[in-house]
Formats: sequence, C-alpha cells, structure tokens
Amino acid sequence: MKKERIKAIVLGCGNRGTAYCKAAEDVGDPYEIVAAVDFRDEALEFMQKRFGVPKDMCFKDYKEVLKFGKIADCVINTTMDNYHVETAVAFMEQGYDMLLEKPVANNKDDLLKVAEKARENGCKLVVCHVLRYTPFYKKAKALIEEGAIGEVVHIDACEYPGVLLTDFSFIRGQWKNKDECGSTFLLAKACHDIDLVCWLNNSTKPLYVSSFGGRRFIVPEKAPEGAADNCFECKHSETCIYSVGYNSVRIKTIWGILPEGGAEEELRNLKNNKEKSRCAYKTNANIVDNQAVMIEFENGSMATFRLLSSGMPEVRNLFVKGTNGEIEGCLQKNKLVLRKYIVKTGEHEEIEYDLTDENVFKAHHGGDEDLITDFNAYMRNEESSFSTPVIDDTIAGYLCVYATDKAMENKEIVKINMD
Repeated sequence: MKKERIKAIVLGCGNRGTAYCKAAEDVGDPYEIVAAVDFRDEALEFMQKRFGVPKDMCFKDYKEVLKFGKIADCVINTTMDNYHVETAVAFMEQGYDMLLEKPVANNKDDLLKVAEKARENGCKLVVCHVLRYTPFYKKAKALIEEGAIGEVVHIDACEYPGVLLTDFSFIRGQWKNKDECGSTFLLAKACHDIDLVCWLNNSTKPLYVSSFGGRRFIVPEKAPEGAADNCFECKHSETCIYSVGYNSVRIKTIWGILPEGGAEEELRNLKNNKEKSRCAYKTNANIVDNQAVMIEFENGSMATFRLLSSGMPEVRNLFVKGTNGEIEGCLQKNKLVLRKYIVKTGEHEEIEYDLTDENVFKAHHGGDEDLITDFNAYMRNEESSFSTPVIDDTIAGYLCVYATDKAMENKEIVKINMD
C-alpha cells in the first residue's frame, strides 16, 4: 500500500536541507514540501525547480511561515547553527515535529530549553546525528549490545577532516569563526563523534572531561615564506595545500554543487571574492585546528578522542576495549575487526566484518538515507531503530562537548552536571 506523503517545511535550503529531501526520494518516501525558507534567492529558486515548492510559499524569513499556523507534519530544520534554537522553539510551539540539524545548541541552557519545548508540546524531535546510521557504527553498537566484547573499558576515537573539507568549511567557510557561526570546532564538526562515544557507551553517563588544544598551525606566522594575502596572487598557489582554486573546484565537483558555468565560473567567482580567496593562513578563522579529549564515565570506563584538521586523507578511526574482547576499525575502509583472546591456545581470534554496500559511497557513508527512513517511520508511529537520535538521547553528548571546550579553555578538569 502506498504511504501518504509526509508534508514538510524546509528551513535552510543549503547542502544539508536539500540532501535530506533527496534522500527521502532515494528511499522511495519523498516529502511533499509545502514551504521553504532561505535568505538566498538562488536557494529558493532551486527548491521551486527541484522539489516543486510553490513560489508563493518560499520565504526569506521563517516568521512568515509561522503566520499560516500548522500547515505541515514536520519541519526539516537545517538553518545555520546559531539559528537552531530560535527556529526550533518557534515551530515546536505550533506543534511541529522536527528533524533538526546538529548541533542542537551551543550551550547547556539552550539545549535543555529545546528539549523541554519538545516535551512540553509533545513534539517528536530527532537530531541529525547521521553517523549512528552508517553500517560501520551500527555494527559496532550491535556487537557491544550483544556482549561480544563484555563490558566497555575504553573507547578511543579520532576524526581528521580532510584538507578539502577543512579549507572549504573551517578556514574559508561558514564555520571558520566561532563568534560568527556560534559553534566551536568540536561542536560544529565533532559533536557527531562525541555523540557516538556516548551512544556506544550509553549504559553509563559521562562524568569528567579534560581537554587540550588550540589554533597553532593555520595561523599567519605559519604561512609559507613570502605568501601573498590573496591566494591567486601567491607564488605558492601551485603547491600550498590550501590553494583555494584547486580545493574549491575539487570539493564542489565531488559534491555536485559547481555553478552552471562549471570550474571556470567557480574560479571567476573566487577571484572576485577577496574574502574567499584570502590566504588560508590570514583569514579571520579562530576555531582550533587541533584538540585532544579525555572522558571519564560514571562506571569508571574512559574514552579518548582526537580532532585534527587537514587529515591526509580524511579519517575516522574507532577502537573499543572490552573486558572480553576488542573492536577496531576505520569508517573510510568500511571494515571492523572483532578480536578475542583464546585461552587454550594463547592466540587471538579475529573476525573481520566487511561493511561495504551500495550506500557507503554516498554522503555520510549512507547515513543520510537510513536517518530519513528512520525519521519517517518515527513520524508515522512505526517501529524505529536503536540508532534513532531523539533529543533526550543526545543530551549526554552535547553536555560532554560543552564541558570539553570549557576544560580546554580553562585548562582544568570539568565535572559534567547531567541535571
């Protein structure tokens, strides 16, 4: 039986918002998008052409949509970080269920405000922690849940965003300056990873954190000798790993978001935009470029995490030590190893899981599609999976992130207050 289409409003029609709309089509459960909001004319035009949103239901201010009352089943909220709380609260006050892009908020008070607003209005609120849905992390979670390694003793994880993503988003992009976007590097990029750590070990709660880090490498004094202020005028433009012409064209090609005129138009746009083409070492970026985290949980288990910009290549690694075994793997390789000690032989038994399927080569290693499938099932009161990042199940991870950044800034051990 054909399912009735879920009616949705899209707030923020950039890469993530359109990706979720496309994912719904890919899984055969497309949304009926009744309204779209974005401050850019080209984004709204795209929503009209690609998803059939009526022109008179495209707005630059979300408050215009609120005037209609409740006209949809849910809101897909992929606004910029510092608008999440304001928009989430406003639409949940009208009873909208919501798929909310991470991070939920940049501080504890706002996080709990959003969670309370969802409870108060009976709204289903799911946070876009898509990596929970990848075959790699789902398998790791399943092995832990079934007791394959006994009790979790220690989790060690890392994320090294690649050179292209670091340059595009965190040196010259929307998340380069925490004062402008409202998020730190850990919150904007690695709240995924801290969420995963807390989710994999959710039989307990985080108790203490410590952290060290800073912006020490992508700074003016580390620029190549004689580097110009503008990338296109620089003698190092053919060799610098942050060469904006090469990097911007390459990542937009990979993501399929080059302008209609292709690489040539993209290069023209960059040359005409002095801010975008500024030397990577001389932008107003102020987020950290490296950070190390240590977490102690209430039951005595621990976790360590490393966030380093400009990975070569992009990497997310995971190692989980249990009382009776170990799990180890790399997300990008789509493989996990379960390792057990054999008492009688003194050897180690290894079982390798190859988690490659047709979806792992898509965005977020297939996580987008499974998130949307799960969200839609949750919307229809159907059975959802153990991955579902409902708001209350994400709070521990966010409180951990806030405490971690405080610990790094003040060089102290911070206790996490879960209340």
